[in-house]
Formats: sequence, C-alpha cells, structure tokens
Amino acid sequence: MNMFCYHLPCSMDEAVALRAQFGNSCVAVAGGTDIVPALHERQVCPEHVMDISKISEFKGISVQDGYLKIGSLTTFTELQNEPLICQHAQALYEAACSVGSPQIRNLGTLGGNIANASVAADSIAPLMSLDAELTLVSMLGLRNMAVCDFFAGERATALREHELIRDIRIPCSKMAQASTYVKLAKRKALAIVVLGLAIMLRCDDDGICTDARVVLGAVSRFPRRIINAEQMLIGQPVGEKAFDACIPVLSETVKQLIPNRASVGYKSESVRGAAKQAFNQIISALL
Repeated sequence: MNMFCYHLPCSMDEAVALRAQFGNSCVAVAGGTDIVPALHERQVCPEHVMDISKISEFKGISVQDGYLKIGSLTTFTELQNEPLICQHAQALYEAACSVGSPQIRNLGTLGGNIANASVAADSIAPLMSLDAELTLVSMLGLRNMAVCDFFAGERATALREHELIRDIRIPCSKMAQASTYVKLAKRKALAIVVLGLAIMLRCDDDGICTDARVVLGAVSRFPRRIINAEQMLIGQPVGEKAFDACIPVLSETVKQLIPNRASVGYKSESVRGAAKQAFNQIISALL
C-alpha cells in the first residue's frame, strides 16, 4: 500500500471543499469494502483518502415531497431493516438482502456501491428499475441525475472530480406498484452476481400495466433497461400471458449483449428461470 494523506471531514461543506482542492488525487471512503482491498493491492494509489463516514448530511432514510430519500452513507443492513424500503422499493430491499456477508452489509454503503460502478454491483439494476435519481454535491451546488444516465461503462461514471453523491431519491408512486430483484450466483454464500434481473410494474384499477421497467445486470459493462421488453408489457393485463411472451425477448437480449462470451449459453437460458421467478413475485404483489 502506498502512503497517502488521510482526511476526516465532519460536514458536507468540509468534504466538498477537500474534493475541490484535491480532485481526482483524492479518493472518498465510506464503508471501505471496495476501496480498502484496492488500496492493499495497489489497484488505486491516491495521494489523499477522505473518510466521509461521519457526515450526517449523507445519512438517513425518509419520505420527502413524494420521494423516498436515502442518504448515500446508508448501509445495506440499514436498507434491510427500514420498513420504508419494503414499502416503496421492494427491489432494492431484495438486493440489499443478497449483498455479500453480514459483515459486508454492515459496512458497505449504497452510495459506495453506486460510485464503484462494478459490473456486479447489486443495487444498480433495482435503482434503475425504480427510476431513482442521484443528488450530486460540490462547491458549485447540487446536481441531479437519473441513475440510468450515471454509468458510462465498468468502473466509469458521470461523477465529476469535484463531486460526491449526497443522496438517492426514488419516486413514491400513487398507483399500484410492485418491484422485485432476482439474482443468480454460483453459490449462496458471499456470491458475486452472475446475472441480475430487476423488474418494476405499475397497473391501474383494472389490472392493466401502465408502466414497466425491466433491467438486466451482469450481462454488459453496466446494467441496462430492456426497452422492447417493457413495451411488450405496457397496456397488457398483468398476468402470466403477457409475462410468458416477454421471457424469450430477455433470453434473446442476453445473446445479443454477450454473443462471444463463454457464459452466453448459460445466461441466455438461466434468465428464463430468473424472469419466471420475478414475474411470479410481481403477480403475487399486484393481484
């Protein structure tokens, strides 16, 4: 591990001032579950490390102005234990439950999982399916960005060198809504995702789907919405007929996204089972 200067800001203003001063030579650390191993392996060699774990403005879960607001320092254990997450963001709750070990969930933060931009990050696909937005903060003020627009590739984001993630906001729907996240992995304990599928559906009083989000993870450099699958669901009655018609589209999409990967056969078939499980959970929640 290389030598670096360690900073412990106690307020958001102090943190963004340090970020502005040092730019990309400064790495922000919260739980440290990703960055600490990278430091040990010298995968990153910053001149400055800023510990933001004490900043109160980055903490807390609440409903404000029609949004579920989640501080970027919220841990996965806190996501598991907060009733508001189950109420407004079931897919995110399920993703939090699937993350690593209890020790990782106790330390790992939602903001860190997003900023790290790993292809295997569990939270990103659910957040995309829930139309989540990020509030980014810097010396210049606040900037809002949809999670869907945040990722430019594996480990690459639209976060500017002087910015930090302050919070994540998820709209609270007034319509009937259900969301879910299904994760496939090679083993149950401490498993890194092999394929992730997040689905969100809204329906009217007649059980007709009015809006849909279908997001595949771990089949490209970052999770992505499957627009043609969403369009197949909108306007259709929520039920097995519409869902069964959508499953082959997901399988074909996997083949198109990773045509030359050795895992394409496995993933294109296993997504069928994941989709069936996810759709059944949506039906149970809505009907």
